[in-house]
Amino acid sequence: LSFHVGSGCQNPHSFAQAIADSRRVFEMGRGVGHDMSLLDIGGGFPGVKGSEPEFEEMARVINAALAQDFPEGTGMEVIAEPGRFYAAPVCVAAVNIIAKKAVLQPGRTRSGCSESGGHRKLLYYLNEGHYGTFRSFLRDHVPRMPIVVKELCSKPPLFPCILYGPTCDAFDKFFNKEVQLPELDVGDWLIFPSMGAYSSVMSSTFNGFPPATICYMMGPELRYLRRAQGSELGPG
Repeated sequence: LSFHVGSGCQNPHSFAQAIADSRRVFEMGRGVGHDMSLLDIGGGFPGVKGSEPEFEEMARVINAALAQDFPEGTGMEVIAEPGRFYAAPVCVAAVNIIAKKAVLQPGRTRSGCSESGGHRKLLYYLNEGHYGTFRSFLRDHVPRMPIVVKELCSKPPLFPCILYGPTCDAFDKFFNKEVQLPELDVGDWLIFPSMGAYSSVMSSTFNGFPPATICYMMGPELRYLRRAQGSELGPG
């Protein structure tokens, strides 16, 4: 028997309810002579740092529900499919600003700048977007704010910004609302962490834009382990 509570589940008790329902299905099966022995609790686990609920909270609820409805010693095998949990943290997306536009907010003047710099709205156009690596970005429960790869002053003024992808489609944007970012320039980079799940595998070549280039990198810890095992890799 398998179930799936939904991608990006936000209520761990959905698992508890599904496990209790599965117990009743198992009992119904036994009643008609079908003795099942495998329960697949599916996916829906978080993979983005800072998401709510956290993986540990989900695990506590799931373990308690399994102990109650499918205790050890009953010969039951329980499996899960935490794909996002494993895949999301291992990739980051690096996107480049290919165009920029500044828009004056209504009722403000060029000299009427507040401390936050909020009299101007900045539109950034990036080399990746909704039809590429960020296909599922707008549906994420937890907005993933980008990391600015640029040396700035300690407290740079922030502006309301809209991030667009490279295509001509108005739906090709990163967020459904404005985000606060410093003023950047064409050629600057933004980094989006935790982009290993539902990203490049969902990309298309809409409007003739090719899929993003994937670069593989090895951290110093893994490189040291490979060296210790006698299988040193080349530079890179």
